[in-house]
Amino acid sequence: MAAPETQPQPSWRFAGTFRPYQQRILERFDDLKQDHRIHIVAAPGSGKTILGLELICRLGQPALILAPTITIRDQWIDRFASHFQHNGASNPREWCSTSLHNPAFLTVITYQALYSAYTQALDEETGEDFADLNILDAVRDIGTVCLDEAHHLRSQWHRALTAFMNQLDHRKAELNTIALTATPPYDSTPSEWQRYEQLCGPIDEEIFAPELVAAGNLCPHQDYVYVTKPSQEEEQEIAELRRRGNEVLVDLQRQGILAQLAEELGRLTDEQLQVALDDEENFYALKILLTAAGYPIAPHIQAILSEERPELSGELGFCVFN
Repeated sequence: MAAPETQPQPSWRFAGTFRPYQQRILERFDDLKQDHRIHIVAAPGSGKTILGLELICRLGQPALILAPTITIRDQWIDRFASHFQHNGASNPREWCSTSLHNPAFLTVITYQALYSAYTQALDEETGEDFADLNILDAVRDIGTVCLDEAHHLRSQWHRALTAFMNQLDHRKAELNTIALTATPPYDSTPSEWQRYEQLCGPIDEEIFAPELVAAGNLCPHQDYVYVTKPSQEEEQEIAELRRRGNEVLVDLQRQGILAQLAEELGRLTDEQLQVALDDEENFYALKILLTAAGYPIAPHIQAILSEERPELSGELGFCVFN
């Protein structure tokens, strides 16, 4: 049930005791909020949901929380109902919602739900994002957007979220964002990391696993990596997979499919190329394959690829053809 518009938002407080590493971050709250973007990396089990809720309550504005799954969405509401209280609010769940059309002090939805709203609201004639102004009017009081595990965002979800937040930014003088994740995409490509940081902002604070061990919230453990040599049967299987894969590549070349792909790649517009880059790994794999097979990449396409992913500015790749 959404909170009545005429009723002031309550000043919620955490009913428990913060862990040392949570308290360490909260002591920096005044500094963290200065640029209106708070980006926290927190190890699993560190209580990032409680930390996120406390940051939202301290910012004091209605918040939209985006979660990767329905289970995690419900966990946010459960944590708020179980661990936060206010003298003027008897039932915290009445201040929570799972609907964009009926927001509350805490509105918690999945990234999939936002993407669904985006596709339904997209004006096919003008291309205007979130043309359904009913949604934007409903969430006009949202002052904080909290991104839970934002590194899980698929390219389509990222596009919908960016469009939505741009619309909110235009309607709010100062929109706050909170990004929480346990595993930032450190192993991503430069362009992927750039998109991630543009959305979440630079990392402000990190809670490391040793801090959980020191506080008694995580048992000491040691990860082991064992390197073994493939058995004779495994080596034969690997060799067979490589042989069959090479047969496929030779067949694609013989049928002229690779030449056709190279020609079609050269005809892509800049806009079409940006869409193709949403599936970045497969797209660059195609580029490497065509280069290795001896098909030149159009100069204007190569220039964009090099700009998007500088480490591939040279000619890379290895492929065997008979």
